[in-house]
Amino acid sequence: MSLQLQASPTESFGPHHVRDDHLNGHAESRAFIELYTAAAVRLIIGRPSSEGKPAIIGLLAFASLLREIWDAAKGGDPYARYWLLKVEVAIAKAEATIESDLAAVRETMMACQPMGIDLGRGNSPRRIDLMFACPYAYHGARLIKQLDTLIIELDTSAEIGALRKADTTRTRLRCERAMRSTFSTSQGFWRFGLTDELVKKKDPKAIDAAAKMGAVPGEVLRGERWPVLLDQVVAPSRMGNGHGNT
Repeated sequence: MSLQLQASPTESFGPHHVRDDHLNGHAESRAFIELYTAAAVRLIIGRPSSEGKPAIIGLLAFASLLREIWDAAKGGDPYARYWLLKVEVAIAKAEATIESDLAAVRETMMACQPMGIDLGRGNSPRRIDLMFACPYAYHGARLIKQLDTLIIELDTSAEIGALRKADTTRTRLRCERAMRSTFSTSQGFWRFGLTDELVKKKDPKAIDAAAKMGAVPGEVLRGERWPVLLDQVVAPSRMGNGHGNT
């Protein structure tokens, strides 16, 4: 399965579509974001590895990796649940970073009152239509939109002299790093077809998984920590004693 970012053949800044290929034939998504900045668009696409430059994971690869993790978690894989929990933590940290910086720049611009400020959004936005199998991918898209808004306001604050350009650049780069770190948490998962019971019994597959990914924390294996969004699909009480497939 791959993800595609498809440009409209009629508009260079027109609609783009980010979707899971395996969703072909399903109802079209009503979710979309509109992006104004090149930095935000780059976070959709990511960057392949090249000579002297490592690959940068974007929303496309993030969503693709999450689909595999999500499917495994719905099948009762405790490692997949653990990975979703790590994704949750990373999303929350990135969101807190962006929201804090956005609040700070808005407070700075308020000091420019009573001067009116028109945020410089430049050209028409790129509309990105979204269709994902895993709901956490939509959270990633929301973060990109929040970052897009922050960059616009940082650029405006620098243009009107409310903040130094060097300071706004540092803030932007810090938030972009937080986004890339969030997307990278989807990496490193290996699917072994495990359940809680197989891990508890130290099945050979579970031993192989531990060699690849380390041990599953006990609170995850016992169901004491559970991905928030997975509750909407598979409740702990339905996972065989709260911990595995029935």
